[in-house]
Amino acid sequence: MKPMSAPEASLQEILDRLVASVPGTVGAVVAHRNGLPIASSLRARKRVELIAVSAMAALAVEAGASVARNLDYKGTPSVTVEGGTWKVVAASTPMGSAILLIMLEEPANLGLLKMSLPGFLGAIEAEIAKL
Repeated sequence: MKPMSAPEASLQEILDRLVASVPGTVGAVVAHRNGLPIASSLRARKRVELIAVSAMAALAVEAGASVARNLDYKGTPSVTVEGGTWKVVAASTPMGSAILLIMLEEPANLGLLKMSLPGFLGAIEAEIAKL
C-alpha cells in the first residue's frame, strides 16, 4: 500500500471530520465526477461497494441537475434519497470536479449536515485541485 500524498491525507481528514461531526453519519465517500471513488471514511460496521455507490452518487447528482434544468431552477446543491431509517445525500463540489456522498442512519441530523455541507464541499474541492 503506497503512502498517501498530502492532498489525499487532507481529504481523508475532511471525511473523517464530517463523519464524526454530524450525528447519524455512518460514512462519506468522495468520487470523481465520472463516478470513480477517490476517498472514503466508513464506520467499521458499514460494508460498502465503493465503485458502485460512487457511480450511483454521480448519476444521482446528474439526475438532480437535469430535473432542476427542466424546471428552470438554478443550481443543484444536493440530492437526498430517503428510506425508512436511513438517508443518502449526494452533492457536487462547487466547481463540479467531485461528488460527495454521505450515508446517514437514524437518529440522523440532516439539518446540521445541510448547514455544514457547503464548507465540506469547498474544502474537498480545494484538496481535489491539488491532486
